[in-house]
Amino acid sequence: MKNIGIVVIDLQQKFEKCMDNKEELVDNHRTLFTFAKQNEIPIYLLECIGQGETISEITAPITGYKRVEKIKKYNNNAFIAKKRFGEFDLNSDIESPTIIQGDSHLDTTLKEDGIESLIITGLNKHSCVQYTTQEAINRGYEIFTAEDLMNQRKIGTPYYKNNTHSFKKTRELVKHLKSE
Repeated sequence: MKNIGIVVIDLQQKFEKCMDNKEELVDNHRTLFTFAKQNEIPIYLLECIGQGETISEITAPITGYKRVEKIKKYNNNAFIAKKRFGEFDLNSDIESPTIIQGDSHLDTTLKEDGIESLIITGLNKHSCVQYTTQEAINRGYEIFTAEDLMNQRKIGTPYYKNNTHSFKKTRELVKHLKSE
């Protein structure tokens, strides 16, 4: 369990209506966060810009826990900071977008904290969660997840089964981590 962190992706207020299993997500995060606090595992709450805070039912168990950090994300892959800014061309009335791209605060923070393995949870397992997971793997992180820590549980998860340490249930994941 040394050098492990938990990354929670987009479980935010504006996305609540998209959660097909909110109560289960909340309960499973409580289980995971209790384990994290007992083992002093850092938690990184990734929040998509403009979509509100991570829902309070998810964060309630970690209120006051000092190893929680919120990180804003700008696109589907939380490791890449890609922002668009408008620039005004003095010779025309048209704004031209400028794209700034590079590493986000996430990778820097994980490296500073000595994190080598990630437990990834989140809302959209076939978009933001998967893109972030793929990038984490490309950057050399070992990945753990559980199907019941992600929304859209009814949709198949061959990507996670083939590329991560994937468990059906949070309790199985926690049991595995305790045995390491």
